[in-house]
Amino acid sequence: MANDNGKRNPYKGAAVVSTVLFSMVGSMFGGILLGYWADGHFGTTPLLLILGLLIGMTAGFYGAYQVIKSLLGDDE
Repeated sequence: MANDNGKRNPYKGAAVVSTVLFSMVGSMFGGILLGYWADGHFGTTPLLLILGLLIGMTAGFYGAYQVIKSLLGDDE
C-alpha cells in the first residue's frame, strides 16, 4: 500500500478494510435474513437460520479472500 515515494496511502488501506468488512458482514446478514425467512415459510425453526448463517459466513470469507488475493496480485 505504498505509493511511488514510499509513503502509505491511508485512504487505500481504509478502502480495503471497509470492502473486506462489508463483504463479510453483508454476506452473513444476508444469510441470516434468508434463513429466517425460509424458517418462517417452511416451519423449520432454527435449522435454516443456522444453515443460512453458515453459508453467509462461507460466502463472506470467500469474498474477503478474493479481495485480499487481488490486492496482493495473486491473480491465477
